[in-house]
Amino acid sequence: MRKRPGPPRVKLPSEIPLDDGTRNGTEPWRDVDGIAFCHWDRWLLRLSLEEPEGLASIVREFRRRARDQRRQLDVAEAMLAQLADLASRLTRLGRAPAEVLDAVERESTWLRACFAWWLRSSG
Repeated sequence: MRKRPGPPRVKLPSEIPLDDGTRNGTEPWRDVDGIAFCHWDRWLLRLSLEEPEGLASIVREFRRRARDQRRQLDVAEAMLAQLADLASRLTRLGRAPAEVLDAVERESTWLRACFAWWLRSSG
């Protein structure tokens, strides 16, 4: 006898997609005190919350990728430039990554998973 499937599992609020469709990383995301942030920034900020040394851990990973000749050098270099610019904007604001994200974004496992997937697949 086949077991009837139960009701679908209800997603936790942190698992619900925050975007209504695919986003290009360079698309504007948020303006904070006159300083613009794009979706790359949003994803990097969210991922930094999970990393032991925040954005510095992500920078270290992309530097490693830039030295690895088997990887796509242009992607690593572009992300290093993005991270340097992001760090500069955070310094100008005097804010930490968690202070630029809202509460829903800080708790979003969906947002973190999206960028983590991109990191794994980008080289």
